[in-house]
Amino acid sequence: MALRSLRGKAFADNVHQPFDVTMHLVIRAVRADDLPKLEWFGSLAHWRDVNRRTFSDHEAGLRLMFVADLRDFPIGQVVIDVASHEYAYLYALRVLQPFQSLGIGSRLITVGESVARGHGFRQIHLAVEKKNIGARRLYERLGFEIFTQRVDVWSYVDHHGQTHWVHEDVYGMRKLLL
Repeated sequence: MALRSLRGKAFADNVHQPFDVTMHLVIRAVRADDLPKLEWFGSLAHWRDVNRRTFSDHEAGLRLMFVADLRDFPIGQVVIDVASHEYAYLYALRVLQPFQSLGIGSRLITVGESVARGHGFRQIHLAVEKKNIGARRLYERLGFEIFTQRVDVWSYVDHHGQTHWVHEDVYGMRKLLL
């Protein structure tokens, strides 16, 4: 019996059947029922309060939050601040790790640009950490250019009620919207 089990396992270890999966995604405005799901199984629970405040601003039309929806689960997000009079500001772009490098982030940025244009903006800005080379390359491929360097200092309150201060060495990037 042991010999038969080894053959079965050896056979199973050699099974390799690749196939492609097609996903139907929808980029849409965030909904209240998305907020718990945006914690991505607890990995982003520390952003709970930030997401609630952003959603409140979204409802007021000050910041617009969009998600990449896969079967009623947000696997990506982006926020566009439209409260400025000079330019729109894109931030909080993220895509759930298994779905990265599939074009979802690019599509979220494109939607952000379209929203900014629709609000009459001629420019869209963002900040990217200097050490995040992959993100910077993505933004450059999409037409963003570095125009400044700075240290951004900001804070947030996590899901335990603790305040965290963040210091980020960033490039300010912008793109003209034609």
